[in-house]
Formats: sequence, C-alpha cells, structure tokens
Amino acid sequence: MSATLDAALLTQLKDLFDDEFDDMVRLFLADAQRTMTQLQRALEADDAAGVRRSAHALKGSARNLGALPLAARWEAMEHAMKSRAPAAELTHLFALARGAYDEVARELTEHHVSG
Repeated sequence: MSATLDAALLTQLKDLFDDEFDDMVRLFLADAQRTMTQLQRALEADDAAGVRRSAHALKGSARNLGALPLAARWEAMEHAMKSRAPAAELTHLFALARGAYDEVARELTEHHVSG
C-alpha cells in the first residue's frame, strides 16, 4: 500500500459499506473534481471565502476516506488563505494538492474499486 491512503481505515470502510464501498469512492472522486473546479474559480476570482470553504470541504472528504497526506495539502491551503498568502503561493499549494489528489485517485481506481 502506498503512503497516500490509510490501509486500515480503507479496510474498515470496505467492511462497513460492503457493496456500497465502490459507489462511495466514485462519489468521493466526482465530488472532489467538482469542488476543485469551484476552488480554482474562487482562486481566479480572489474569493477568499470560496477558497476556504472548498479547501475545508476537500480536507474533510480526504480525511474521511483515509487520504491523510491529501487532507494535509488541503489544510495547508486553507491555512494559507486564512493568513492571506500571496496568490502565487496559493496557486502553488493548489497545484501540490491537485497532484496529491491525482495520486489518491489513481490508487483508489487501480486497487480499491472493482469494475
């Protein structure tokens, strides 16, 4: 197992949700894509509240699925926005978080979701 996902938590979720686990993962992936689009638009519009709201939602979703390094990336972005970091820093943090999301998505689809 890679460092992107908490194997023990994923096992617990699979046991708890059984047949619905795949749907839960697909929902996470689709919702994250929508929220990242909203976050990017908020960044472009200099909408601090929108950036914080989206980063917070992404952090929680990632944490709930055991993607703790990804959650930490979104948390860093949330804190940077609260501290009024420059746009270049926020853009960089978004790119790092997006890359971490891509790793999580690849890991989930290749190894944890059937069919």
